[in-house]
Amino acid sequence: MALYLSQIGNPAPETLDSDSGNGTRRPSFSEVLNLFQSNANPVNIYNSTLLATTIQQGAGLVNVFQTLTATTVISPSELALNDTVRQKKSYTIKVSNIGKELASYDISHRGAALATGAQKGNDQLLSKPLYSADYAVSSVCMTILYRKMKICMNYKHEITGLD
Repeated sequence: MALYLSQIGNPAPETLDSDSGNGTRRPSFSEVLNLFQSNANPVNIYNSTLLATTIQQGAGLVNVFQTLTATTVISPSELALNDTVRQKKSYTIKVSNIGKELASYDISHRGAALATGAQKGNDQLLSKPLYSADYAVSSVCMTILYRKMKICMNYKHEITGLD
């Protein structure tokens, strides 16, 4: 957090959620966390082209330079698409252009691997999980509304993906 605050000029604590007069403000901890998660690089399973499960990689490998120079924030920075208890029909993310010029975006989805801890028809746990590309949205078509867009500086746009 200190490195990020240093990069943006360390606005005074009283500017949290409000403008300091010169256009800068101190972001909340959750905003900085979101920025680091949004700019992390995804990780593959060792010797595989499949993305590691989110339980293994979290947001991915932190890329501090990319975070410090970021012009985009995506919120929320994580979605649980394969939650069998709380299934949703749609998901909405907010894309914020925090840069100094108009930005173009092309939104897409790439699912992480599914880890299976037991073989089908057997309740005995495996010593090593089986990984497959059976993504949360593979059985249905994930439609992303407004996939391509342009956002002016300091503006936000919400995007919804439907099952």
